[in-house]
Amino acid sequence: MWHELQGYQRTNNLKHIESRWGPKIMPTTELIESFSEFAKAKVDQAGNDLSIDDLYDEWRTQHPPADDLQAIKASLRDMENGDTGRAFDDFAAEFRRRNGVRETP
Repeated sequence: MWHELQGYQRTNNLKHIESRWGPKIMPTTELIESFSEFAKAKVDQAGNDLSIDDLYDEWRTQHPPADDLQAIKASLRDMENGDTGRAFDDFAAEFRRRNGVRETP
């Protein structure tokens, strides 16, 4: 799955966002402007009761990083090809055993 992310580039001052035509490079300043416009519009609608954290969480939900989108797409392709991963109960049992965590009712 992760091999499909090869070729995806990340630099210190650029973020990649998914567009209809593939990854698009969006400079950090544009991301800040996008968030600022979003936050101002929300505050205008709902007033000053919104926290900056809530505003950012909502904006980030609407503007997920491209690497998240790429990972989701790769996982969906894996599932379409029959790779459904492992059952949570199997994972949880191994995790508890490996980390010495007792199962609680």
